[in-house]
Amino acid sequence: MANIYWATAWINDGGIAGYSFQNAITIAGQEWSNWGPYLDALQVNFSPPAPQVNVKESTGFYFGISVNGYGISG
Repeated sequence: MANIYWATAWINDGGIAGYSFQNAITIAGQEWSNWGPYLDALQVNFSPPAPQVNVKESTGFYFGISVNGYGISG
């Protein structure tokens, strides 16, 4: 039996140019989401300690090019 006292997670896709990202993190049923290159979830504490913790991370992306008001996106 594990003794997990806290959990946190993050997503960093800031080094990928030309895309916008919608990131989401779920830790033990608590969710954080944000548009941007970086998402940092707050620390989730467990008392009593948990034997197992589910952590889920997902990233959606959006690409667009615009020059003088004209462009493509999708």
